[in-house]
Amino acid sequence: MKIPYDNNSALRPLRRRSHPRHRRGAVIVEMAIAVSFLMIFLFGTIQICMLFQDQTSLANIARVTARCLSMGDTVAVAKSTASNSSQWNSGKFSNITWICQYSVDGGATWTNMTTTGATAPTNSLVQVKTSYVHQFETKVLGGGSITLNKNVVYHHE
Repeated sequence: MKIPYDNNSALRPLRRRSHPRHRRGAVIVEMAIAVSFLMIFLFGTIQICMLFQDQTSLANIARVTARCLSMGDTVAVAKSTASNSSQWNSGKFSNITWICQYSVDGGATWTNMTTTGATAPTNSLVQVKTSYVHQFETKVLGGGSITLNKNVVYHHE
């Protein structure tokens, strides 16, 4: 049997279906899953960056406070200087836990500087321990919080 030849068949574009009829909805589902994972990755990255920023700010606050105390300033002046040098707002800054201490025997024993007017004795070590509870903004990383700590020791001459 001879197949009839159509002169117009060469001019007609070939129709090819990239997806069979029963697979048309699968593309939308796959895209929704992919976009979901990308959004989780994006928000997780943002949360980690905010956590790193808080850790860096806390380290700077502890360092400035210890430097001021090692130069003979009072605890109140040191905390005020640290708050002015910080990029944190007053709400975040008020949530920091502080422990300011000095040691005259090379760090074997530490004495708390409990009053805001306290200063460290000359030729002593000054230690500042800071702690801050970072609250995650989104539930991407499981929600909740993590405690950031920073300890800094300076020598007071």
